[in-house]
Amino acid sequence: MAISYNNYMKNIRPILNTLPAFIESARLGSFTKAGEKLGMAQPSVSRFIHNLETSIGLALFERNHNRIKLTKEGKTLFDAVTLGLDHISGTVTSMQENASEVILTIGCTHGFSHMWLQERFVKIQGALPHHKVQIVTTDHTNPLTHEEVNCAIRLGDGNWPDCDARFLFAEQVFPVCTPEFAHNNNIMNAKKITPQKLQNLPLLVQDAGIYGWLGWRDWFAYHGVSYQFEADQKPINNYAFILQAAMEGKGIALMWEGLDAPYLERRWLIELGQLRVCTGNAYYLTFPKNYPYTDAISQVFT
Repeated sequence: MAISYNNYMKNIRPILNTLPAFIESARLGSFTKAGEKLGMAQPSVSRFIHNLETSIGLALFERNHNRIKLTKEGKTLFDAVTLGLDHISGTVTSMQENASEVILTIGCTHGFSHMWLQERFVKIQGALPHHKVQIVTTDHTNPLTHEEVNCAIRLGDGNWPDCDARFLFAEQVFPVCTPEFAHNNNIMNAKKITPQKLQNLPLLVQDAGIYGWLGWRDWFAYHGVSYQFEADQKPINNYAFILQAAMEGKGIALMWEGLDAPYLERRWLIELGQLRVCTGNAYYLTFPKNYPYTDAISQVFT
């Protein structure tokens, strides 16, 4: 049965004031040294110990002239008290550290986190030692707001009246596939392929344009070519997954400049044609107005 608060205080209150004298006497093996440590006379220490032993009803020290030694019961109490004090001290220290630690939440899409942010995470954390950095990802059509995260990576023209925006890199989009896929589909010269040729090849569709980033329909429109999705074509609404599908030779994907390493470097995928589309949009790191760490965080990203 749980002890009620009143009974608990009734049992513990008489001994609370005596615990410093008990702890120091046990550690130092001397009432006199304990008094010196606590800034009180030796008789005062002895009185505290006497009151403690009276409250408990047991002897806590063996007294042998000027030397003292914990009894078995005294050792049990000493272990319990020091365990409790260590736990309290650790809890207070942790609370103090957390109180001084600034939590930085960075919001972005799953693909941006996987392809760009995660490889910079250690650098970001190292440059912001007093921040606890957390990445919050979503692929919803609406970007995360600054009520949900401290800073958000957004795609657009950078003109958002409700926040401060810092430029990261421009949006450039181009088609990619594996070297094996190009060979198997008679793309003899990947640099000279045309949009008309691509239109008749298997294309990996990320979405139908509802997320704000460039899809195949808009990409073809930039090149003056009309494109319609096949009725049974299922989109892959995740950038990392669509690149994985391209690496498996399932089709041609659209890739974003800045989100392409190490795919092109290691020739897991190759760029097709001179067909890059610059949309005029860009990726920005955005902050609430007057956010105190805007400059410090922006320097890490840019």
